[in-house]
Amino acid sequence: MKKALMQFLSNFIPDRDARHRWRAAHLPTKSVKICGKGNRILVEENGIIQSVPPQGFDIRILGDNNTVLLHLPITGQNDEIHIKSNNVYVEIGPSPSLYNTKVLFSGGNGQICKIGAGTTIGSAEFRPDSTSGVIIGKNCMLAENILFRSDDGHTLLDKETGEIINRPSGPITVGDHCWIGANVLLGKNARIPANTVVGMGSLVTKAFEEEYTVLAGTPASVKKRGVTWDRMSIYNYERAHQKRTNDTGDK
Repeated sequence: MKKALMQFLSNFIPDRDARHRWRAAHLPTKSVKICGKGNRILVEENGIIQSVPPQGFDIRILGDNNTVLLHLPITGQNDEIHIKSNNVYVEIGPSPSLYNTKVLFSGGNGQICKIGAGTTIGSAEFRPDSTSGVIIGKNCMLAENILFRSDDGHTLLDKETGEIINRPSGPITVGDHCWIGANVLLGKNARIPANTVVGMGSLVTKAFEEEYTVLAGTPASVKKRGVTWDRMSIYNYERAHQKRTNDTGDK
């Protein structure tokens, strides 16, 4: 009853980030279930490593020799790490805003998932299946309903030889300081270089190498070059820029 009331009251906080922070502070959730051998859940803060997960994470491990390393501080809620594999490595850096993040290993061996320091997530699902993975750089901004699928989930074979023809070439990678819009799907072999913007609803299934671009479309292609981005809204960015101009006396 108390939890439902607190959830209801939080809906009156107009700013989304402030609402998330309030819920994380007043509606903490934590669940850890481990079944298997050699599994480790580690939490690092200020160089000190402990074995108690932070609030907001639901961690379930069914397998052997899996490692989860979380670097505090992490502000988040409704985050899940579910592992049904062996020899998996998950590492999540400090984040001021990590919400509705699902890291799901449904089978395989030796997969990896890394999320760099300072990266924020509105909601995303990571599925590093088989033997591949997902690696996200530092200071990225991920919007809502983003899906990472590092392989096809099923096997395609050459009819004559029986050779597997849809094996991933490596993990999905996203470089530092990338902005990924809502409802983006990143599939097998997707590579996004640093300082890239990916437009809402795009489908990324190949490697890109050029930085400072906007990618968009299904499938995604380069739409603009020589572009960078800032977390502030246009209104706040212009105000901050005007203040800097006034303070320095620049024209």
